[in-house]
Amino acid sequence: MKIFVADAGVFGTAFAIMLARAGRHEITLLIQPYSQAQKDLYYNLCAGTQKTNYLYLPDAEIPENVFFTDTFEAATTADIILLAVPSKYIWNSFSAVYHRTKRNPKSALVLLSKGFDNKTSIPLGLAMNDFLSNFAVISGPTFARELQSPYKAHVASCASYNIGIIKKVKEMLLGSDLRIEGTTDLAGVSWGGCLKNAYAVGYGICDGLGYSETMLDDYIWRAHKELKVFLDFAGAKEKTYWSPAVWGDLRITCKGESRNRAFGKFLAEHRAKKDIDEHLKKYTVEGYEAMIALWRLAHEKGLSAPLLYRIHAISCFGASPNTILSGN
Repeated sequence: MKIFVADAGVFGTAFAIMLARAGRHEITLLIQPYSQAQKDLYYNLCAGTQKTNYLYLPDAEIPENVFFTDTFEAATTADIILLAVPSKYIWNSFSAVYHRTKRNPKSALVLLSKGFDNKTSIPLGLAMNDFLSNFAVISGPTFARELQSPYKAHVASCASYNIGIIKKVKEMLLGSDLRIEGTTDLAGVSWGGCLKNAYAVGYGICDGLGYSETMLDDYIWRAHKELKVFLDFAGAKEKTYWSPAVWGDLRITCKGESRNRAFGKFLAEHRAKKDIDEHLKKYTVEGYEAMIALWRLAHEKGLSAPLLYRIHAISCFGASPNTILSGN
């Protein structure tokens, strides 16, 4: 298969490395030239003077069977296009690959990014599916730094309304360290990727406050129960509630070294509102952005989400982090 990976951020690079280890595909990794540092990375990798993506994944050598490009042209002939662009920048890249899939109707677009569409406040997977029939979402407990390490087994959910695309993704992953559970519950899997990021911020607050392991586990159970409120609203299937995209991803994101957990630990220091705003200007925190969208939805629809409301108050108004587990 010809695989096109857009783009060479930390997760896109890790996914390309994982696929390359299987040695079954022709893989092209996009390095978008939006800064001089990106341009230099592209030049150094093409020239062979560098063997790693030193900007985002410096400890992982990129195999020789990964090719590099700074344009979207290779997407035109790709069998599978993997979209791993950060959610806030994703639509420009989606537009570029979307027009190329029209010239290659047998190709499949697989979304690896998680988050909400800023305009519609619905998960990206659902928003993009409206444009394509050959579309799928992969979501689950897959940290980039672990994904690129050999001999570590991973499992994720792959959701599509098109069963043929799920089979194609499974074929792509043969021989790799990632196994997928196929499902047609595109809504549930897409929502799960957004929800776990928001609630991982709350876990980070609890962790930063020095809560015991028992209390941290209690937080995860409370959060998982609250996730179901949103999943039921979205019409997700019951089975998805315990899938890698929801239960698995929530646990691993909370307990792993994610940006969302780190932001929560920052909030646990009872930072002033201006310090929180400065932090968010410097760092991309998907969980914060997801939390804002979820809070609006819960507020408008009258959904019961007390944990989320407290995360919102702590993040947006500088409320005391000690309130995170107060009440029900």
